[in-house]
Amino acid sequence: MRILYVEDTLLNLCLIERIARMGNHEVINYVYAEQALENFERDQPDLVLVDLRLEGEMSGVELIERLRAAGYTQPIIVITAQAGDDVMERCQAAGCTEFYNKPLMVREMVRLLHRYAQDKPFDHFSSVG
Repeated sequence: MRILYVEDTLLNLCLIERIARMGNHEVINYVYAEQALENFERDQPDLVLVDLRLEGEMSGVELIERLRAAGYTQPIIVITAQAGDDVMERCQAAGCTEFYNKPLMVREMVRLLHRYAQDKPFDHFSSVG
């Protein structure tokens, strides 16, 4: 499974990469949402993990909104240190599939990746960008 992780904290990226390797999954990382959006069609991820606070002009919520508006139907999982019902509601309104708070729990992430890997193949988007 190809996993796109839009995250600007190296420690969180390393954790997801280690967990993904356990299931023989590939992780593609971008620090900027703009980079992820620009390369999205080429990368063709099966699953998107996204932080809300990112480097650059675009937030994680805006990235989710743009992906959904472009027709991407695969799961988009928010992984963030921002907590609260209002944050979760904004993410759900943008189109996120699931929401996880940092710090990441390894068992939860292992189960999450395993579950979505079993759900493959996904129907990919037609055009994003």
